[in-house]
Amino acid sequence: MDRYGSDWFKRVGTAVCLLAHYGSPAYSKDKVIWSLSLKAREPSHESWLVVGKAYDDNGFFVAFHDSDSADGAIMGFMERLKRNDLKWHEDKYPPGSEG
Repeated sequence: MDRYGSDWFKRVGTAVCLLAHYGSPAYSKDKVIWSLSLKAREPSHESWLVVGKAYDDNGFFVAFHDSDSADGAIMGFMERLKRNDLKWHEDKYPPGSEG
């Protein structure tokens, strides 16, 4: 199927809805996403990295997901978040830090 066919749009829509859900303290029962950044890991844009930052009652956390495309990185991060398959690490640079 064409990369931008109906299946692709459904996956992008699902990723956006998941971000809205997990980014809202009213809906998320686990960690609440407060930052999601996307950057090319190399100048050729052949690899993309999503850095997700979240918080819960125990502090601030960070998780990573990479892919060979920007949309794949974002959608993959959100799909892993939904499956509770991300490896969260203590955020060394939480909000208000000097890092």
